[in-house]
Amino acid sequence: MNSDGIWQKVYDDVVALMKENSQLRQEIQRLQRDLVHQKRAIVLSLLEAVDAFHRVLAAVVEAGEGGREPPFARNFTNVFRILMARLREMGVAPLDTSPGQEVDPRYHRVVEVLPGTGDTDVVVQVLKPGYIMDGEVLREAEIVALRKRKGEGNG
Repeated sequence: MNSDGIWQKVYDDVVALMKENSQLRQEIQRLQRDLVHQKRAIVLSLLEAVDAFHRVLAAVVEAGEGGREPPFARNFTNVFRILMARLREMGVAPLDTSPGQEVDPRYHRVVEVLPGTGDTDVVVQVLKPGYIMDGEVLREAEIVALRKRKGEGNG
């Protein structure tokens, strides 16, 4: 093989490696997107368990004497705390939503509207807490809202 042939072979090998590198980068990006999607799906399913814990703990406290938490409920509470700690480690945090707060469609999904007298739409009750993951809304809080008074842009 002459020197031109060697340089052509090197050039062809470099071009082939660059093409393979580009394909590998695209594959890595696809796998990263898939991983984010799978993480989101797993976390959303775990949030169903978190919601169930909220309901069970509320029912247990309600059934307790004098509205107090019965001793066995501490076990539920401890498991709940562990679950929430693992979610925090995955970048999940509850949205700060509380009654009196102004409704924000980026974070709140209004499922019921009551007539109000204020100047803004406000949260009256949180039916299901919302969560963020890695700085993005994972699930909006489901809320009951007081609608601002008529004539203020709501018809």
